[in-house]
Amino acid sequence: GLRLRLARRKCGVHAASSPVRVLGYVCTSTSRRLPGRSKARFERRFRRYRLAYQRDALSFDALGQRVASWSGHARFGMSPTALDRFYRRTTRLGSSNKGQ
Repeated sequence: GLRLRLARRKCGVHAASSPVRVLGYVCTSTSRRLPGRSKARFERRFRRYRLAYQRDALSFDALGQRVASWSGHARFGMSPTALDRFYRRTTRLGSSNKGQ
């Protein structure tokens, strides 16, 4: 009666060594990682957040909450070194300070 359907690509029997996408991560039997397109999507969002902050449309606290939320998600799927490199690259995007 509900007409629910299973997604063909996501349902099936696969080798344990093959990567599987689960909740925004790519998981294998030995590891999990954050896909590149997820990082690229956050970089785009961060640019918009930065512009909104510079225009006083977003408070510093709200900006911090959004970045902290994504950081928690990313920390689960990235090594500390990779996460640090990502943040250094991301924060250089339009590195003008507010009010200058």
